[in-house]
Amino acid sequence: MLKEVADRLQSHVRASDTIALIGGDEFIVLSEVTDSRPPPSDIIEKLDEIIKEPMRNLNDLEVKASFGSAHYSTHGTTPTELMRHADRHMYIDKQRHKEKLAQSDNIIKLTS
Repeated sequence: MLKEVADRLQSHVRASDTIALIGGDEFIVLSEVTDSRPPPSDIIEKLDEIIKEPMRNLNDLEVKASFGSAHYSTHGTTPTELMRHADRHMYIDKQRHKEKLAQSDNIIKLTS
């Protein structure tokens, strides 16, 4: 599944962008922002769409992703500062997904 996600990410970024697996299931995309490049929010939206597509070679497994981003100089000037900012926003996005799932009528809740 991670290989499929990596392939999907790689196929939807520029050759000059860098994609790396930095943890068990966490990827980082390093991308230079230019005037001709869509804003980070548009890039994240596109990557989210391609990751959500069912994985045909894995019995139509559906993957959900949470995203965080950081912009050099605005959110920090060191890799540590930038990662901390992106991580914080990724966890905010992850919490939003959990809240949305908890509100879904399609969830069967079991209690003991």
